[in-house]
Amino acid sequence: MDEEEASEPTFTTSTGPVRVITAASLFDGHDAAINVMRRLVQSAGAEVIHLGHDRS
Repeated sequence: MDEEEASEPTFTTSTGPVRVITAASLFDGHDAAINVMRRLVQSAGAEVIHLGHDRS
């Protein structure tokens, strides 16, 4: 094993916004919770992509 293979891996981080994808079954009670979580995550600065209902 040469020195290049033995070195620690490097990681890069994105400087863009955090993206969250949500979806829910219609009228099962979870759609209300997803809307609350969507608002909380958006207020923290994340981009939320909501696929809508009947997508899970």
